[in-house]
Amino acid sequence: MGRLSGARRSLLDALAHISGRRMFGDTALLRRLCPGQAEELFRYADAVISTGSGLSSLNRILSYILDARSITVMRPNTAASRFDLIIVPEHDRVHGRSSVCRINGALVAQPSSGEYEQAGRLLRETFGLDAGERHAGVLIGGPVADGAYDERGAVVFLEAAAAAARAQGLRLLVTTSRRTPAAIESAVERIFATEPVCVIANRRNYPFAVRGIFACAHRVLVSADSVSMITESATSCDTGVCDLFNAAGATKHGRFVDRLVADGYAAAVTAGSVDGFLKDDRCFKRIDNESRVCEVLKRVLE
Repeated sequence: MGRLSGARRSLLDALAHISGRRMFGDTALLRRLCPGQAEELFRYADAVISTGSGLSSLNRILSYILDARSITVMRPNTAASRFDLIIVPEHDRVHGRSSVCRINGALVAQPSSGEYEQAGRLLRETFGLDAGERHAGVLIGGPVADGAYDERGAVVFLEAAAAAARAQGLRLLVTTSRRTPAAIESAVERIFATEPVCVIANRRNYPFAVRGIFACAHRVLVSADSVSMITESATSCDTGVCDLFNAAGATKHGRFVDRLVADGYAAAVTAGSVDGFLKDDRCFKRIDNESRVCEVLKRVLE
């Protein structure tokens, strides 16, 4: 499906509010709005599935045309009552209706044990990890939508994490992301210079690094700015969430982290508590969005 312009998406949103099978029985209007894509769109389907709010109205119109079930991932741009199933994070606050399937965090693919095993093997081979050492992971993102953050506070946390790991005989597996600011990248290189894995993603990234860290680490620290990264971590590892970039608080990221901690899926970690988190033997619950979504999909598609 090609990219729709903002004007066309807005027109589709308006049309979806008044759409019905009779109105869209003739596909001429939609063919004009989506030129060059008609053969992709107008095929038989039992269900029309879209991701992201920007395509939800097109989903609703197509499902009328094809007489198919309408399934959308993320909050739709039109009335929720028009969809057979909406898969949405709890923190997006879509209320009511039995057609809403609420998940923890993001809908991320859950790798198989074999995929984790392969990523862990690649990480060990690439960086020469010592199988006799204990490891913890540190996953660092970046500011949300160019938001301001406390650079010194972020550095203090990273220094505290490094000191706590050294005191406990842990080796750290560290990676930044494409969104990590240059100043934090420099601090990461300095603080974690002697650790076995210190990836600066903007210089050289390894596609297996994140899952390899999940496979090799007994605990993982993840910055609060990435809902998808926290979700994948809490699906497979004991996870601590650290707010390096002021992403938490009264935001959707903050609501997500607060709920995750309250429900026992992760810990909120600060510079003062990181030592305790790394020492803690407590096992956290694991997120299992996949089972929940599969169960609901079976019911909707029956």
